[in-house]
Amino acid sequence: MSHKYNKVCYSSSKMNGNEEEEWKKERLQMAIKYYKGAIERIPESELDTKRNIRTELAQVLFNAENFDEAVKIYEDAFNVRI
Repeated sequence: MSHKYNKVCYSSSKMNGNEEEEWKKERLQMAIKYYKGAIERIPESELDTKRNIRTELAQVLFNAENFDEAVKIYEDAFNVRI
């Protein structure tokens, strides 16, 4: 849903190019927020679950072109240092 252009659009098919880009950015930011919140709520003993969510978060960060943070999350998720 995009509010920036005083329109309510639930799918990208009815948006122009700028609206669609803004919609995608909003969705990515929302996903990042939810993944980070989920990671905070999962107990440290659930290593596989945390790793899976961190991997998904890194993919969303990559799609949002936040490459540095995505690499850091991947490294932390797998305890790998380059």
